[in-house]
Amino acid sequence: VAFPKIILGGWIVFLVPFSSFCQDDALSRELSSMVVVETRSPQPLSQTSPWISVISAEELKQRQIYFVGDALLTVPGLAVVRSGQVGGQTSLFSRGAESNHVTFLLDGRKLNGGFSGQYNLGHLGMDGLSGLEVLRGSASTLYGSEGAGGAVMLRSGQLPGKGVVSSVGVSGGAHGTFRGDLRTTFR
Repeated sequence: VAFPKIILGGWIVFLVPFSSFCQDDALSRELSSMVVVETRSPQPLSQTSPWISVISAEELKQRQIYFVGDALLTVPGLAVVRSGQVGGQTSLFSRGAESNHVTFLLDGRKLNGGFSGQYNLGHLGMDGLSGLEVLRGSASTLYGSEGAGGAVMLRSGQLPGKGVVSSVGVSGGAHGTFRGDLRTTFR
């Protein structure tokens, strides 16, 4: 008689902890990411084209990415080319298109590419940005001939509050590399 009670007790001890994982928590729901770069209006990521890539601030922080050029290296179908050392001319090529056929936007507003029509990503840091949206392939119907190769939307981060907010950052690495920044924002 004691043996079946031990087996029954063993099964209860074994199965009770797993039953708590079977319950669905109605209060915790994951919100879908919204993408703007493809249609110029907010659209859930699940309803966009497969050639859209979104890089979030959390992903950038986890991978320790500090420059836009380095973030774009993680996107399939893009080629980031550096001429020279760190900080040199850095260009972006999307699916075989020339770098002057990829347009850059900051919160939906087109950035000026300079005299050559190209954007130098060499010194463009991720400070103040909350993420990137990348449209690989033709975006010329939305952004003109400069978007024939694609579009990159830079999303600015939210300011932490009203007033003046300052931050200082210093980092160093191998081969005598050094990075320092001072940022002051106000609202």
